[in-house]
Amino acid sequence: MEETQVEPELDIYWLTYAGERPSEWIERYNPPLVHLKDMTTDGERFFAELGTGGVDLDSVFASGESADIQWWIVEQDASKTSPIESVRKSMDYLIQIGLT
Repeated sequence: MEETQVEPELDIYWLTYAGERPSEWIERYNPPLVHLKDMTTDGERFFAELGTGGVDLDSVFASGESADIQWWIVEQDASKTSPIESVRKSMDYLIQIGLT
């Protein structure tokens, strides 16, 4: 039987939704893949474009500097705007913070 290696792929929205701090998970597990998402700050906690919600993205990126992250994956499960507008908002945020 061939040996299989499993790597964690963290989703910062769902970690935050569960009351966890994504930056601590990044530091603990050093994942190769991280799904970047944001969450509205209202009671609905709906998916939000990057930089428009309440997920602590600053600490996520700070933790990522010392981790061996190979891919930051922008994922928008659902949006209250058009898909193109949603992508534009998240890309504008990533450009603004210098991640692209």
